[in-house]
Amino acid sequence: MRLVRRQRWPLRYEDDGEVRVAVPDPFCQGVAAKRRIRGQEHSHAAGQVGPEEQGAAEALPDGEEDRSAAVKALSEHIAALRQQLSVAQETAADQEEQLRHDLDTASTQLGKMQTELAAARLRAAAFQATLALDQRPFWRRWLR
Repeated sequence: MRLVRRQRWPLRYEDDGEVRVAVPDPFCQGVAAKRRIRGQEHSHAAGQVGPEEQGAAEALPDGEEDRSAAVKALSEHIAALRQQLSVAQETAADQEEQLRHDLDTASTQLGKMQTELAAARLRAAAFQATLALDQRPFWRRWLR
């Protein structure tokens, strides 16, 4: 329970009075891997062979043919992954070029909009000054 509080994992209170904790997968996998490693070290230290190791030893008497097939399959998979990587890099380069073009276009449009805004502010200030003159009473406007 201390670990749950320390890690601030969410608690879920059930109707039957039990409290369940949602433990993240990476934490569970790390604990399971540690337990497996400890178990394997213990079985090897005692000189025992596990059932999965016995099956592997029986399935691969010479092992050379299976290794060469595995190496060939892995090499083909690596070649396919390299091809996918090159396609992805080309696509990323094209997208980066498009983004740079869009950024340049946006910056020029921003410059135009800023100049238009400055001109509009000047026109608004001139109009405001005109309104300030027109707010005087009519007899004062006649006596200018």
